[in-house]
Amino acid sequence: METLTMMWSMLGFFAFLSVFSLRSRVQQLERELRSGSNSNGESVAERQNLREHIREYIGKNVKLDFYDDEEDMDVFQSESTGTVTIADCDDRWVLVHLENRKKTQDKLLRIDSIKSIGVME
Repeated sequence: METLTMMWSMLGFFAFLSVFSLRSRVQQLERELRSGSNSNGESVAERQNLREHIREYIGKNVKLDFYDDEEDMDVFQSESTGTVTIADCDDRWVLVHLENRKKTQDKLLRIDSIKSIGVME
């Protein structure tokens, strides 16, 4: 009986590992779909429009809204207790400068992960 229990627990562990690796593959597929067109009807032109708008926010304190499962905890903490400033961007990446009570850091964020952007007053 112990052998059977051990076998089932090993099979469960292997199933967990296979599902765990699928999550990253699904996120990559969602990112690829979003770069073309997503389920909300957002087109390539609208994504390009976001890329152009991000250039307008360089040097400003902003609030970033991310797609599901692509949030960044450092950005979230800095928005609530400090500032998030866009330092630079190109067609795929955004460099943000994060300041909060404890630390100051720079992070690269993927533009395809950003749902919307707004200026903090």
